Amino acid sequence: MQLGIERNLGDETLAALYRANFAESRSIFDVGSLAEIAGEVGLDTAEARAILESSAYADQVREDEAVAARLGIQGVPFFVLDRAYGISGAQPIETLTTVLDQVWAEVHAGGPA
Repeated sequence: MQLGIERNLGDETLAALYRANFAESRSIFDVGSLAEIAGEVGLDTAEARAILESSAYADQVREDEAVAARLGIQGVPFFVLDRAYGISGAQPIETLTTVLDQVWAEVHAGGPA
């Protein structure tokens, strides 16, 4: 994922990972499969494989884990807004809309973010 973000293919990479895992029942837990998915979005498969077999993005992954822990993420679905707010579990659309409106107002009013 980080390589995709770095190469301005983050959205495409995320979509390909979701599609592979949820729609196509492909593994996203082994290097070969992940390198293949990387190639499908336009990333170099050899480079992706080398990165996956290294600790190249370990710091970014640890930071993501720290954010998840700070927000109390323990399951899915979990929605993160502005890397500071979290909504746990499946929620009615009204709840999501209310929270989105509140976060937007706080961020644009210079509130906590």
